[in-house]
Amino acid sequence: LLKFVRALPLFVVHREDWTLLRPFVTTENEAEIFDLVKTGVYVAGIIDPHIKAREDLYDLYINLNHLDLSIAPHAEDDFVQTQVHQEFAKMLVVSLETEGMNDKELIRRIKTKTTELITKLNSLKIKEGDKSYVSHASFQNQGIPPN
Repeated sequence: LLKFVRALPLFVVHREDWTLLRPFVTTENEAEIFDLVKTGVYVAGIIDPHIKAREDLYDLYINLNHLDLSIAPHAEDDFVQTQVHQEFAKMLVVSLETEGMNDKELIRRIKTKTTELITKLNSLKIKEGDKSYVSHASFQNQGIPPN
């Protein structure tokens, strides 16, 4: 459990924030549950199987024992698979099938792919005064399909 929880932030290494990790949380401890609610964004290691019923505590639930992934109903729109997701998944599959692939090289490939995505998103930014953002129109103007 700890190895898995520790590995998840590597998918968002650009955030450089390890404070979101909660390696072991017990659902009986109200202070720990309050901490999750207060924090808002976290990766928590929880071994209580009843936590799946607490959809208010997660967007994405991964049961390592059953290799099962569940998305809370309130977060379904946030987890729609797009072409970017498909390309990333393909890169992971190819990498994992590569002879001699080690953890360090896999992490490097994930970081490279993430950096490419961030660079692309930065190129799509619209600037208005001191604010900048990426809009649906940004994608349309570049001929990028929404999915």
